Amino acid sequence: MDDSFDIIDNIIIESNIKFLRINVKDIKLTLSNVFKSLAEISWLKEFDGIYQDAFRIRAERTVEYISKNIITGAEDNVTKDSGEYVVSELARKCIVETYNYLDIPLAELIKIKDIGNHGFDFYSLNLTKNILFGEAKYKATRNAYGSSFEQINRFYKTQQHISDIIDIQNFIC
Repeated sequence: MDDSFDIIDNIIIESNIKFLRINVKDIKLTLSNVFKSLAEISWLKEFDGIYQDAFRIRAERTVEYISKNIITGAEDNVTKDSGEYVVSELARKCIVETYNYLDIPLAELIKIKDIGNHGFDFYSLNLTKNILFGEAKYKATRNAYGSSFEQINRFYKTQQHISDIIDIQNFIC
């Protein structure tokens, strides 16, 4: 389990609804783990040629963006974006490690941004083969649940979850 955070709530609300809440213990270690995850592309060994090249190029671009903008302490939307990387990575890692769900890389690595929001931030597959779609939001001064739920609802209405299947189909059975 990741040493940069503690799970402080792990509640089964209903059989298909689980609530995890974490506390980040070491932000430097957390950011280091996020960067390691973004840079780690060993999972590509499962794919052939063109897929490996495509994902490697996307990963390199993402890592370059993070290195250039987030680490230098640039302000504006970069802090929000970096916060969302951290929230996405911690949420993904937490459900994968806690529930033994399928480990799919962050959407930032496997998708190309298009007009507007590029879709869900992370994905997984649970033990009953249901695809999970995750959306991360970061607000430095307040709770981000409301804006996250609003976006999830908007994505559902526009069938983003169906559109995203193209990007994750090679990760799931």
